[in-house]
Amino acid sequence: MKSADIQKLMLAKSNLNHRFGAYGGSYLHQCVHRNENIEIFGKLVAAGANINLQRYAKKNRLEDPNLPGDTPLMLAIREHRYDLALKLL
Repeated sequence: MKSADIQKLMLAKSNLNHRFGAYGGSYLHQCVHRNENIEIFGKLVAAGANINLQRYAKKNRLEDPNLPGDTPLMLAIREHRYDLALKLL
């Protein structure tokens, strides 16, 4: 997902807390994974994205929607995105 796509979603008042993809991550999780800039991340948070939403955890190498997983903060620290981690704190 590109920065322009994220901005379009915010303007359309899309559900920013929707979990999607194989690992059940949110748009904030995608921002961390795709190394988006902190401005886009901040816009998502300001628009109401849930900073505590957990993506699915793995069990036996498979994603399990019944198990709690990483929050965007946990993922940002793991990915060495300390700028995003500070914003979340």
